[in-house]
Formats: sequence, structure tokens, C-alpha cells
Amino acid sequence: MTKHLLATILIASLALGLTTAQEAGQTIDLEMITVNYWRVVEIAWAGDEPLSGETSTFDGRCSVPSDYLAQGYAEGLTFPTGPGTGETEHCGQLVWEEDDDGQRVLRGRLGTDGVMTLRDDAGGVITATFYADETGFDPVMGVFLYSMHFEVESATGMPGLTFVEGGFTATYVIPDIAAMLTESMPVIGVGHGTASFVPDATD
Repeated sequence: MTKHLLATILIASLALGLTTAQEAGQTIDLEMITVNYWRVVEIAWAGDEPLSGETSTFDGRCSVPSDYLAQGYAEGLTFPTGPGTGETEHCGQLVWEEDDDGQRVLRGRLGTDGVMTLRDDAGGVITATFYADETGFDPVMGVFLYSMHFEVESATGMPGLTFVEGGFTATYVIPDIAAMLTESMPVIGVGHGTASFVPDATD
């Protein structure tokens, strides 16, 4: 089977599926998969120095006392919309522990009050809110891990479909939290979830 014939069959199948869904008033659920690099582009610390341990609500922007308020930039791939870039802003709370010598050691980061806008190369836009409520240090791999939960608020750029709802969870790997926050060292994340659409009405 040639690639052209296969593409024709896939397009015809999608068109048939949309027509059937339109006639039945069905919702179409699509997998959401994200793979992206993220880095800090601007950060405001609660204290005079980074990593000081001081916290603030940043004039009410943060719902809980936070170590910093960061703006970030993401670049990668989001299925089903395709490659694109994103801007984010969130409040961050650092997690500290004491080592055997009683010294304070950074062991994770959490996040609240996050907002994100993703723009794909074709002009589609996804907006979402997010938070990070799971964090930890993997002593075997020597990296930090944290999970972020995204609630999709809107999504455009899917021809013939109107967004209903969606969400996904992404896991990020951080070799060095301090470097990520003070040197804009990029980190990589992979996410998976679902987005629901309804077919646009046809005459």
C-alpha cells in the first residue's frame, strides 16, 4: 500500500468518523501527549537573595506563601496539535530537608497558581492552569522529579472540532533545582492525558 493511498484512507476514515459523530451528537476523546523543554526566563524571589527560604504571596498573586514567582518558556511537541512554544507563570515553593549534619538541603519544589499558553506552529492556541503537588529526589539517578497537573481551559486549531474539556499530567526531570531557577537551565517533561471535542455543526 502506497503512502498516498494510506493517507487517503486515513483522511476518509477521519471524515467518516466526524460525520458519524456529528449525526450522533457524540464527543470525541483524543489522547494528549506532550514532550517539551522548559526554562525560566524571569524570576522574582521573596527574599533579597535566591534560595533564601523567605516566602511571600507577591501581593496576592500566589494563593500560598511562595519562595518565588517565575515566568517560563517551553518548546516542544503537543499531540494532537503539533510542535510549538509556550509561556508559563507560576508560584513556586521549595522543599527543604536537613542532612545528617543538620545542614539544610534542597530536596524538591512544588508549584501553585500556574497559567500556561501554548501556541502551535499552525496558529492553534491551548490555555491551561496548572499546579505541581508531587516532588522528590531520586538518589540512584541523582535527579529531582516532580509531577505537574494541567487543566486545559481552551484549545483551538483542530479543524472541524470544538473543544469541550481536557487535562494531563506531566513529569519533569531536574538535574539541579538551583541551576534551573538561577541559571535558567532547561528541564525536560513528558505528559499524558485526554482532550474532548465535539464536531462542528454542519449545514
